[in-house]
Amino acid sequence: MSSRFLKKNINRYISSGSEISKTATISEKDVYFEFPIHIAPNTSIAAAVQIGKYSFINSGSVIYPNVYIGSYVSLGRNVQIGLAQHPVDWLSSHTFQYGNGQFPNDDKFTSLKKQSHKMHKDTVVGSDV
Repeated sequence: MSSRFLKKNINRYISSGSEISKTATISEKDVYFEFPIHIAPNTSIAAAVQIGKYSFINSGSVIYPNVYIGSYVSLGRNVQIGLAQHPVDWLSSHTFQYGNGQFPNDDKFTSLKKQSHKMHKDTVVGSDV
């Protein structure tokens, strides 16, 4: 059964057999782990992520939003899962069509009507991978 990740409980997770590096960056927003797990140094885990029991996330890996990783999964060093997807069938793949993040202080840029676009689509890595 998955548990919501809370930084304040990290010592309890470690004492239950998990290894979570102190240099790992883990969001507390909708992140669920099934313990025990191994999160290596310099790993980054974004919001809306689920990771199954006995999974091993190696050093320097980045798990982006909307990713489900099953149980008994082993990821190598510097793996990135769930990267942003840009629309390739629109006028341009530039973010001016769906976001303001790059130029928030430019009225010409921010005044454009934006389209709905989910940057990080759901990504599923099954179990035993």
